[in-house]
Amino acid sequence: MGRIEVITTSAARTGRTPAVIFCCLVLLAGAAWYVFAQFFSSYVPAPPFTHYETLSAFTEHGVHVTIALEQDANGTFLLASTYTPVDAHVHLYSTDLPRAGLNGAGRPTLFELPAQSGVHRIGQLTADQPVILDPFPTLNIVFPIYPDGPVTLRLPIAIETHDTQLDMTVHVTYMACSSTGFCLPPVENKSVALVIAQTP
Repeated sequence: MGRIEVITTSAARTGRTPAVIFCCLVLLAGAAWYVFAQFFSSYVPAPPFTHYETLSAFTEHGVHVTIALEQDANGTFLLASTYTPVDAHVHLYSTDLPRAGLNGAGRPTLFELPAQSGVHRIGQLTADQPVILDPFPTLNIVFPIYPDGPVTLRLPIAIETHDTQLDMTVHVTYMACSSTGFCLPPVENKSVALVIAQTP
């Protein structure tokens, strides 16, 4: 009787072993992905930047926008969006400004890559210009802005290998204002279709 009991227990353990191993593998995979995501989501582009190709360009509400594919010093691909006010004495707001502005005034300069197949972001959006704190006494508010003139935002991305063209969509937001308080209408969450002809 004791022998039968031992055999039954052993069989039960053997049956549980694959399930235990599977659960452990799932946990390990999850932990590895978490570490991967945490590491790459904080990637910061490293200069110098090499222009690869221009993907789109348009002018709307007093700002000329160009979107290009670049590579940084580490070979990482970047989507670079440059916002150039038509009037040289006009500035754009910092990416740090809330999406709805401060008390409804102003709009952040944003370049966003929504979730889609073939490409995904692997780092944070960075700007090539410093942020200036610009007080606006009438509203008793201090706005984070970029200096007058152009500003380039760069977003690190990973591109999946593909044999045909890669289609993607990005979203653009910005608002141009002068130091005298004159502002042009904002461009908010504008969808821009981009095409990369082949895997770089």
